[in-house]
Amino acid sequence: MRKFAVLLKFQFKYKLGFQRIKEAFFLMRNHKISSLAAALILCVICVCIFVPYGIVMSAIYDVFAASDNTEGYFSAITIMANAIVFFTSIFSAFGIMFGDKDKQILTPLPIKKKHIFLVNYLTLYTTALISSCLFLFPGFIVFFVKTGFSMSLLFKMLLGTVFFPSMPLAISFVLISLIMRFASNFRLKEAAATFLGALLVCISLLFSNNNELLTALLTKTHTFNKILLNSFFFSKSLTAVGIKSSAFLFFSIVFALLIMLMVYLCGGYIYDSITEKMHSVPKSTKALVKFSQRGQHNAFCVKETKTILRSPVYALNCVINIVIAPVAAFMISKRIVQIKLDFLGVFEIAMIGVFIAFAIMSMNMVPSTSLSREGKCYWITQIVPVSLKNQAKGRIKAAVILYLIAGEIFIFLFGMLLKIDFLYIIYGLAIIPVGALPFSYSGLLIDLVKPKLYWDKETEAVKQNFNGLLGILAGIFLTVIYMIPFGLYMAGFFTKELTLVVEPIVIFVCLLITRYLLNKRLEKG
Repeated sequence: MRKFAVLLKFQFKYKLGFQRIKEAFFLMRNHKISSLAAALILCVICVCIFVPYGIVMSAIYDVFAASDNTEGYFSAITIMANAIVFFTSIFSAFGIMFGDKDKQILTPLPIKKKHIFLVNYLTLYTTALISSCLFLFPGFIVFFVKTGFSMSLLFKMLLGTVFFPSMPLAISFVLISLIMRFASNFRLKEAAATFLGALLVCISLLFSNNNELLTALLTKTHTFNKILLNSFFFSKSLTAVGIKSSAFLFFSIVFALLIMLMVYLCGGYIYDSITEKMHSVPKSTKALVKFSQRGQHNAFCVKETKTILRSPVYALNCVINIVIAPVAAFMISKRIVQIKLDFLGVFEIAMIGVFIAFAIMSMNMVPSTSLSREGKCYWITQIVPVSLKNQAKGRIKAAVILYLIAGEIFIFLFGMLLKIDFLYIIYGLAIIPVGALPFSYSGLLIDLVKPKLYWDKETEAVKQNFNGLLGILAGIFLTVIYMIPFGLYMAGFFTKELTLVVEPIVIFVCLLITRYLLNKRLEKG
């Protein structure tokens, strides 16, 4: 039991970031200005999360309060919380359950296999609990503001929230297990898992923007409660009175514990069999031979692309814009048709589409985390017989390819759906590759200045890497610069023809500047 406790403590410290939080508090004593800035950023993030949720919850409460249906309000927010926990658990499961190398590291140690699974599952449960709290707590706060504070109700809310994620987490674990089991049958197991994970992201984006589904959740809460028992028991415990309230809370906890017990009894075997197949060594070595025979640029391009696509953690964080691009094209074109922007012509809508494509492309974190993903193996790139400049060219080539996939898909679908003049579509498709180069140069430059080479899991190299955020901000900044000619056109200073001519010139100037800065940095080594 002591080994299990030590392992659980280690997982919480490093997989959930508790160790970094502890180190951050320690640094606050010596770096007061930096800590103040970090605290300010954290407050802004909290406001950006809780305020929109609070506004939504207030509107939902007013809808149910009009019909004096308090139970409907709690049913609605718990049903939506189920959906949020389900999708966030799916994304977290890739990194926590299957993305790390726990199998190779921990199996030789005197630790039970079921304990390895249980520790990972408890870590995943904690992330699900955090996501459910971030959604449910604004709803509870709104309820107390509207009706008044109650200590007994607060206690039931807190206790019920602790056990609430068990059902959506179990469903997401089963779904992820099926995906990983299916992906393990392929030779490129990680790539297959990445593709299926990206497909889930696409589905979640479509669901999150489905107004009809949201309306159904608000109007048919009793129907959904018959299926989602955790929502039914929890909402009943908050609205019933006397012994009934305690009974429903008891049923809610018992139901959650039964689900956890079933996952513990069956999940260990499922997890062990999947990780065994996922980490099996492929028999064929033909790909390695081909890889060594390629040119220096192409070799690093292939290496970079394979690294991104074979890891669900890297793919879902670095190139999520490839998944977002087609979804965004459908949603934005639909909104434009609904709004009927009569004051905008075909040219204006086409140019707006180009800049939206650039904005979507800026979400790519491939170049801004390129060196950071090498981690402790970074020294290998310094001793291989390939110059740093040639390595950089290969990394940039891979980044540009992934930029182009997102940008070109969006431009083509956006133009086809809105029936934009084909010449404007061709113009957009031609200008996207030129605009992608400054994104790649600036992103790699950021990671060259200070790469994050010390990390314990893949998510730290990308999702928890400040360079990735800086790369996105650099892309947004470049997009704003690209928009200057169009802004002058909208202000009446440029004609349509002049805008079409000046736009690629501005992009080309950005390309020269970012390339010059990158080369200067590469010369320093």
